[in-house]
Amino acid sequence: MDRVVDPASPLPLHVQVQAVVRAMLERAPWRAGAVLPDEISLAAELKVGRGTVRQAIGALVAEGLLVRRRGVGTRKAPPPIAGDLAAFRSFSREMAGAGVSVRLVAARLETVPADAEVAAALAVAAGSPVAHLLRVRGDDHGPIAAFASWLHPRCGLAAGDDLARPLYDLIGGRGGPQPAGADEELLAVAADDGLAATLACDPGTPLLERRRRVRDRDGACFEVARVHYRSDRFRLRLALAGGEA
Repeated sequence: MDRVVDPASPLPLHVQVQAVVRAMLERAPWRAGAVLPDEISLAAELKVGRGTVRQAIGALVAEGLLVRRRGVGTRKAPPPIAGDLAAFRSFSREMAGAGVSVRLVAARLETVPADAEVAAALAVAAGSPVAHLLRVRGDDHGPIAAFASWLHPRCGLAAGDDLARPLYDLIGGRGGPQPAGADEELLAVAADDGLAATLACDPGTPLLERRRRVRDRDGACFEVARVHYRSDRFRLRLALAGGEA
C-alpha cells in the first residue's frame, strides 16, 4: 500500500484508514469491484487494531462507498441506479431509457388463494384463486429489485407465458386490463430471510418497499404489487412542477 497510518497524526486512526481504503478503491483491481482484503489482513498491513479497521469500513459502508456481505467480503459499491417514482409501466424500459441494462434474474408464476387484503383490493372473495407473479430483475452486479404481483383473474396469465416481457404487455396481448392510474405507498423495511435470499443481501439489509394498487380506465383495481428495491442499488426520484403558493 502506498499510504500508511501515522499514529502521531492529529487525525484519528480510523479516519486515516478510511483514506487508505478510498485510495485503494481508485486502483485496480478494487476499482472494478474486486473484494478488499479482510479486516485482519488490513489491520496487519497498516499496523492498527482490527477494531480500527472495522470502524473505518463500517463508516464507508454507511456512506454507500462500500458494500459488505457476510461470507463474500467487502467491495466497492456499484453506482446507484435512479428511477422515476411516477413511472411504473415497465422497469426494464425505464432503465433502458436511462442507459442502464437490466435483465430478468428469476421468475415464478403460481396460483394462490387471495388473502383478505388482496381480495378486498381486487374485489374478489377471500380465498379465491388469483395469479401471484414474482420477478427479480438485476444487472451484472446482482439483483436490484423484486416485483411481487397479485393479479385479478381477468388478467389471464398462464403457465408458459414469457415472464421476461413487461407485465402489461403480457396482459394487454390477450385483451386484459391496462393501467390508467395507481395508488402508491413507500416504506423503509429490513430484509427478512426470504427477501435477503431473493435479493442476494444479508438479513436486515435496508430495503425500499413500494406498495402499489393499479387501476384500469374504469377505476377497478386489477393488480396489487409489492416491490422491494435494494437501497444500496437503487433510488427513486420525484420531479415536482413549480407553481404558485
